[in-house]
Amino acid sequence: MSKVEGNPFLHVDFKSIQFSFSEIKDELSSEMNFSKKHWEIIEAAIRVFSEKGFSAGRTSEIAKEACVSEGTIFNYFKTKNDLLQALLLPFFQLVTRPFILNGIDSFLTSRPEIGVEEGLANLALDRVKLIEEHRGLVKTVFAETMFHPELFESIREKILPVVVEATQTIFDSEVERGTFRKVDSLATMKVFMGMIFAHATFKQLKLFSENYDQQDDEVEIRRMIDILLYGVSTNQTTHFSEVCTK
Repeated sequence: MSKVEGNPFLHVDFKSIQFSFSEIKDELSSEMNFSKKHWEIIEAAIRVFSEKGFSAGRTSEIAKEACVSEGTIFNYFKTKNDLLQALLLPFFQLVTRPFILNGIDSFLTSRPEIGVEEGLANLALDRVKLIEEHRGLVKTVFAETMFHPELFESIREKILPVVVEATQTIFDSEVERGTFRKVDSLATMKVFMGMIFAHATFKQLKLFSENYDQQDDEVEIRRMIDILLYGVSTNQTTHFSEVCTK
């Protein structure tokens, strides 16, 4: 058995999980039919794993933290993997869904009082800030989807369609206003989200500057929004996508 197979939660950042868990526990509880004892064990496990890691954290320590016997833990969860797997799948769904969708609602409600450039810039800046605030959790989600097909499938089936629909709403509303031409909304979503993640990644790695600040974020994001909306070509009469469909 490989190291990854033997330790399927090797890449989980449990400290980030613990931080975010406290913020969404009520919402998580409403979606999962767990008893009070389930939650006591899960919270104890997260505390133990945050301190010692998944491999070093023992079920006897979890039992002590939860004030139950070790046998009680196995009455609720067959293995240590099952304990965390029962939480991680819906947990990732919950933190990923608002991560993507909340800013979209703000954009839609702010239009047309503010311009489309300002609205998209505010949305992008909000997403960059959210990535930075939950950097460990974002890294965990991406890492775990590489090793857990069931997590990837869950996100693809339960989150991606909602994201595509919400993004479609943005572009359709702008097409109706006459501010956007009719283009493939999925391709546009990839460009928009791609530039956000690229900016956040380059900032984290300090690829182009050692010292980023909020003002740098705003300047860079506005530059990218300008390119997104108006392109780089001086020829605005013929669009490549239109040529390809002829």
